[in-house]
Amino acid sequence: HFITPNYFSMLFKKETGQSFSEYVNGLRIQKSVELLLNTSNKVFEIAEYVGYKEYKYFVQVFKKQVGFTPTQYRRMNAAQESREKQIES
Repeated sequence: HFITPNYFSMLFKKETGQSFSEYVNGLRIQKSVELLLNTSNKVFEIAEYVGYKEYKYFVQVFKKQVGFTPTQYRRMNAAQESREKQIES
């Protein structure tokens, strides 16, 4: 059986409480957070890797979900890691 995209969207939202695009954006942002923390790739490269063709849109979605731009997020976490390493020493 085939289902229409609209019916799929309705079922998906009913089961998960979010739209399919919200779900996919969430997965993309999760992966981008991982890449921001564990690679030195440029933000635009990470955006492309996780499926955003438009860098500005990626930054907008990231900020809406995380509360910071990708660059701010990376800097904050790098500073946090640096403080933690100082404490361990």
